Amino acid sequence: MKNWNYLASEVFRVRYVIAAHYLRECRHVIEIGGYKTPIDGFLTHQYESVTVLDPLVEALTRKRVRRVAADYRGFDFSFAPAGEYGLVMLGFDLPLSDELYRLADNARTTIVEFPEHPEWMQSRYAFDAFLAHTHLKLKLKMHLNLADNDYGDLTDSWPPRTDRYLFVFGGA
Repeated sequence: MKNWNYLASEVFRVRYVIAAHYLRECRHVIEIGGYKTPIDGFLTHQYESVTVLDPLVEALTRKRVRRVAADYRGFDFSFAPAGEYGLVMLGFDLPLSDELYRLADNARTTIVEFPEHPEWMQSRYAFDAFLAHTHLKLKLKMHLNLADNDYGDLTDSWPPRTDRYLFVFGGA
């Protein structure tokens, strides 16, 4: 089975540094996705909780951090009051649902990042559908070209998708 080893490289971790900057006023942080580089390793502010949901994340429970190897659909998000949490989805390769739209609309900050690649347009199409079903206000749109860098060991890895877009939204 192929992996996404390049996502753990220093070059791709810059996406998390940017996301962490925009989450610094959120008491709670919810990450859908996270894979090998969950957001909790990049946050520098005093948060109350971080919850990372990804079927492939290494499960972990600490005082303020939960990493749950699960699909986000059907998860109980009642711990995060509207307007007090940040929602981050880097890679944006996930099934869309009414629950996701509700989470985004009720977040203080929503961050979405995805590759723009001719052979991988599903993330772009999902993002367009996501925008059509939410009421978010754009705060930042950033294009990242991460080509021609050291991505580490790419054995059994998909090739890096280096042309990326990162969006930061405020709640409606």
